[in-house]
Amino acid sequence: MGRRLICAAFLFMFPVSVSFAMEPAEIYKKGAPSVVLIFAKVKEGSFNGGTGFFIDNGVVVTNAHVIVDADNRPLSVITVYLKPEKVTGDMTEDLKEQCSASIIKYDRQLDIALLRVDRSKNPATLDLADSEKVDVGDKVVAIGHPEQGGLWTLTTGTVSTRIKNLSKVEGKDMFQTDASINHGNSGGPLFDAAGSVIGMNTSAARVSNTGSAITGVNFAIQSNVIRKWVSGNYAPIAKPSVKEEVKEAPPSVKQEAAKIVTEKKPFKWNELEATVAELQDLMGDMHQSVKKKFGH
Repeated sequence: MGRRLICAAFLFMFPVSVSFAMEPAEIYKKGAPSVVLIFAKVKEGSFNGGTGFFIDNGVVVTNAHVIVDADNRPLSVITVYLKPEKVTGDMTEDLKEQCSASIIKYDRQLDIALLRVDRSKNPATLDLADSEKVDVGDKVVAIGHPEQGGLWTLTTGTVSTRIKNLSKVEGKDMFQTDASINHGNSGGPLFDAAGSVIGMNTSAARVSNTGSAITGVNFAIQSNVIRKWVSGNYAPIAKPSVKEEVKEAPPSVKQEAAKIVTEKKPFKWNELEATVAELQDLMGDMHQSVKKKFGH
């Protein structure tokens, strides 16, 4: 009896920490209703398409490259589609709930943007977790709308590594993951195994400098980067009275805008954006490091 009391007292003094991992289906059920599909009109019959998610009442975060044109100018006609209660696979049915959106602010260098969505009732918001607590090997889940794939698609993987200042942009800290993403996933949330948002899916490597195919090399902006930018550039985000402005990238930064084919299949799109310049810089640096180390 005395021994049991001693053990109980020991456990009370030093509580056991238990981590409850969620299954991907549970994470999807919890997080997917806060994820949106975004179309930004470039010109008649031509759109950028991407993903975003609610982080505050009426406020969606996404990638800046989703809502700018080829010259990094903000697009004025933006439509956001909310997730239906159940995704049927029929785009006519699944994309019934739509609303207009406007740009609050964006940063093309960090590739982050905030949108204000015009609607009276909004889905639940997603909180940004502390990305410093994420380790290599942690399980992750991505939700988005991949090109030639379905809407509100779920993919899984692990954190491959951390990268600081991607493409030499100060503060652009990323996770590399092997969770499959494609054009259309840009701006979608990256969840950890507890269902918390640890990043925003942004780009993927597809072709090396030698022309060979690359698979399983995908990048997400870390959640701490997003939180710092939001709090420093638009706080508090819930107040519409805050002056709206945009931060444009230098004129020398050019990206190829993508188009959505809108004739017979209005929601099928090709490339959202060519991130080749970013990825070639990164892969080029890695290639040079390998050459220096091994001499070939």
